[in-house]
Amino acid sequence: MRLYYLTAERWAKKVIEERRVKISLFGELNDPFELLPHVLPTKNHRRVANILRDHLAGQRGVICFSTNWENPVMWAHYGHKHYGMCLGFDIPNELAMQISYEPKRLTFDVDLSKFNAGLTPEIVKAMLLTKFEAWRYEGEYRVMADLKDKETDGHYYASFGKTLMLREVIIGVRCETSQQEVVSWIGKIGHDIQIRKARLAFNDFKVITQKMQPVVLTGKSGHDV
Repeated sequence: MRLYYLTAERWAKKVIEERRVKISLFGELNDPFELLPHVLPTKNHRRVANILRDHLAGQRGVICFSTNWENPVMWAHYGHKHYGMCLGFDIPNELAMQISYEPKRLTFDVDLSKFNAGLTPEIVKAMLLTKFEAWRYEGEYRVMADLKDKETDGHYYASFGKTLMLREVIIGVRCETSQQEVVSWIGKIGHDIQIRKARLAFNDFKVITQKMQPVVLTGKSGHDV
């Protein structure tokens, strides 16, 4: 499926030139309720939830995408106030995990008298993929990644390939980088990539594509990295 990754222009350049996307740690995300979607009425509930949260955060990272690049609020929050860029990736459906947006915190259905508190895969999935209803505008999907092979800069990365294929680069409304400059970043990745310039819609609160000829880089299927 096609999913979108909004970021500042300098980070978009880094992603494209290095052919990889940084994996975020849960502790770095902007929602302090990450991995804590449940009602935690007692100290024992909180203890179990915190142990599981710390375990998950130490084992897994995440790459966050959106289904909708036309939302101006998304550009404001994640696209450097419209000075940034949006990268469109093709990702296998089975790897893209949809966020569930809930108006209230979930029931923490555990049995504190049992070993491992009776934790189930469903509880773990809810922890990884539940956010408050107010975040719904993001239309978020996540790709989970095991935390291994930390780079010398202290971060983890997912490389371009069959599970992360760059297909679009959308230049933000306020971004002054040209399509031809983006072409120079892309080089010989080796498959079709469309480079477009965004503008504000005239009749709606939307970001849309300028009516100008997009630049399309054509190559063989797959990435040459």
